[in-house]
Amino acid sequence: MTQEHPWCYDGRMDRHPARLVEIARRYVWWSTPEQTISGNMPRLVAQVMEMGTWQDAHELLNLLGRGAFESVLRDPPPGVFSPKSWVFWHHRLGLGEAPELEPGRRIPEETQFRAAGR
Repeated sequence: MTQEHPWCYDGRMDRHPARLVEIARRYVWWSTPEQTISGNMPRLVAQVMEMGTWQDAHELLNLLGRGAFESVLRDPPPGVFSPKSWVFWHHRLGLGEAPELEPGRRIPEETQFRAAGR
């Protein structure tokens, strides 16, 4: 059983506003809008929060609701947010001071490879 989020969609494109499809196509260009909407909405929201235009960000906020944006800030995809966007969105949504942003990816130490037999 998967946990439901406020921004989950079922992936049927006939049920989604054309604007959502357009935003998905623009900000998650490596995936089809269908794949993004049905299975990668947190990444879409994070991409728009990081690099979206003011208009696109607010349209997505209106389409998905505040909960979708807050959910992404609670569990952000690795490596998407710049410190500037991270602080801005915490402030914009009235969430108080932004916690320290975790680095996107970490290179495992050599000892971890040895322990894994690599």
